[in-house]
Amino acid sequence: METRNIVIIGPGRMGLGVALSFALHQFHVRVVDGKSRSSAEYERVKKKTNRELRSNLKFLQGLKYLDEPPEAVLARVSFHGGLNEAALDGLCIFEAIPERPDLKVDLLRRISPYVRRNTIVASTTSTIDLKTLRTGFAHPERLLITHWLNPAFIIPLVEISRTDETDPRVVQWMKRTLKKVGKKPVVLKDSPGFIIPRIQALAMNEAVRILEEGVATAGDIDQANQIWFWVQALCAGSPGVY
Repeated sequence: METRNIVIIGPGRMGLGVALSFALHQFHVRVVDGKSRSSAEYERVKKKTNRELRSNLKFLQGLKYLDEPPEAVLARVSFHGGLNEAALDGLCIFEAIPERPDLKVDLLRRISPYVRRNTIVASTTSTIDLKTLRTGFAHPERLLITHWLNPAFIIPLVEISRTDETDPRVVQWMKRTLKKVGKKPVVLKDSPGFIIPRIQALAMNEAVRILEEGVATAGDIDQANQIWFWVQALCAGSPGVY
């Protein structure tokens, strides 16, 4: 495959974060709004998408993280309204719509006729397993989950979830591609909650216990956690967060 197009379905915060991650590393990205809207509504979503991308690029520029003008990065991102073969033509399609199993399964079912036979499809879900998602997609060997952490264009970790049906070559391709855009991928078996959300749940429970035992105030617990998160992000190679 010679094209370097990446397709993102869902112009929300996660979808745009993933889009920016690729656009910053010379990939051309199609951001697709799969909802049925009027032309005026599509235009409104397109303008909102552009504003958010510009805001994120301004943030990165302030950190001196950009090696080129924001306009050069934006030139590699295009917006498309509706699902069709032209909009979905790319190396990989990332689904980034709201966390509802019925919506995600329906979307996979709707895009199936337009997906090329060598295109990989990845959901960005953090709560839904592949066994559920595959009911909407006819090619489970090309379906996996890439769980990005917010903000996706900054946090380097991406969790790749696969099943025994997933083609190992698809997993390896995804690992290589994520590394090309500065990410640190880890691979795990299909399991809702993955790695980080399960660890975070334990940390949140412990924070509640600390508060209940009167060890510290809620404000001090939050401040300690934020500083620790910031240090961990820097150690992981992030340009900086929060």
